[in-house]
Amino acid sequence: MNWYGNWSLFRRECLRFLLVWSQTLGAPLISALLYFAIFGGALGQRIGETGVGVTYLQFLAPGLAAMGIMQHAFQNSSSSLIQMKYLGMLQADLLALPLKPAQIVMAFTAAAMARGILVGASILLASRCFVVFSIANPVLLIGAALIMAAIFGLIGLLTG
Repeated sequence: MNWYGNWSLFRRECLRFLLVWSQTLGAPLISALLYFAIFGGALGQRIGETGVGVTYLQFLAPGLAAMGIMQHAFQNSSSSLIQMKYLGMLQADLLALPLKPAQIVMAFTAAAMARGILVGASILLASRCFVVFSIANPVLLIGAALIMAAIFGLIGLLTG
């Protein structure tokens, strides 16, 4: 297996979204903070606590992080393929690489996972400004985040 080629494709895909970090990482964070400010301020005070002693913002924070992971893992892989098709780079750049199809899928999925996890982690960290919460099982959180990012990255590859 050509690990260097796999790493190179992964790095290229990560650099693609890191070079425009204000659009790929900053915009989702601002969007999530607006959700917290608007829905947390407007609905949070009216809803109060749920039956299990969880406030509305404590309920909202992990959902927004999960939404960020899923949405941006999907968006990274699908938009990358669509952009390559549109610019005519699919045959020239991607199919000419000395990589097997499984390696190409692995590199695209890993880059989509990286973007999804970065977005989800930044939303979760920023939500600490609005609400105090604890993570009951960090291992389960990391595992679920990785699985969500992988699934939606693969779905993005299928639709791209």
